[in-house]
Amino acid sequence: MASEHKTQITIAIIGVIGTIAVAIISNLDKFGGNEQQAKELVATIAPAPPAEISNNISAPNINTFSPKQFDGRIGKVFIQNSSPYPFKVSLWHPASKQIFKSWSLDEGTETHLTTDNQAINIGNDWGIQIGDSQVKPIDDASSWVNNEWRVNPNSYHE
Repeated sequence: MASEHKTQITIAIIGVIGTIAVAIISNLDKFGGNEQQAKELVATIAPAPPAEISNNISAPNINTFSPKQFDGRIGKVFIQNSSPYPFKVSLWHPASKQIFKSWSLDEGTETHLTTDNQAINIGNDWGIQIGDSQVKPIDDASSWVNNEWRVNPNSYHE
């Protein structure tokens, strides 16, 4: 309830600021016709809106990655695409917190992720991203079986 009330107040404030901005720009003659001066005044009372709004709340940046503490497990990454659609999978490096490499997997594909034609071995501190979804630590997005990460994108969002 408090969050809903805060959202309504935020909407009301944005509406008031917008009304003031329109009034200032509409009455340029009171500023001697100086459009630049009017715009500067609007900028001081109307801060820039958030980059993205979803249900009136700024959406989180899902493309950030906070690596887990390395626990010593290192293994290959096995992934299966049992969906009827192709998708992209990306591995995120724990040191750079950036995408290390991405692969496109066709529907029905079951494979180990490779780099330079070799199965890649990664630690539990790496991240994985399916399509445009949230980046997750590999050990949260997979099962550790026989010393490899087994990723099932169908259960990725659970």
